[in-house]
Amino acid sequence: MDREYPKAITQDPRAALEEWLEFQRRGVVEKVSGLADAAAAAAPVASGTTVSGVVRHLANVETWWFQGAMGGSTEVPAKIFEDAWSVTATTSLDEAIAAYLSACDKSRDVQRGVSSLDQQAAHAAVMDLDYCWVLAHMVEETARHLGHLDVLRELQDGAVGL
Repeated sequence: MDREYPKAITQDPRAALEEWLEFQRRGVVEKVSGLADAAAAAAPVASGTTVSGVVRHLANVETWWFQGAMGGSTEVPAKIFEDAWSVTATTSLDEAIAAYLSACDKSRDVQRGVSSLDQQAAHAAVMDLDYCWVLAHMVEETARHLGHLDVLRELQDGAVGL
């Protein structure tokens, strides 16, 4: 897997952050695509972390931070993070990827409506945060879990690379 790194954008920090987030989002999908459901549900590390669980978690992270925090949606369930990690051998990785891609599309819709990096979050639980913080956090969160996916994928079938 070869991915082209984002171009250096020094004049537009927002564009740079958004481009790096897109880079990480693509990496998640590329890293897990083609893995069998049973392998994606296997937990080869002591924490019990699985490929499907990470992808489901990332879908929920996208939903919470963009639709909930920045978009102010009250439809985002308070318990959004509770069940993502629970998977079985029959949990569909394709469904997890589809949910992640859908959440990312909805996140992009919210992002297009944000006026600046200084725009405050709209959800009462995080109104002290701004879009810059949310973007930086999402780059970090997605990249961190993409690193987990790198290791989990390698342990499952030996696949390595970007």
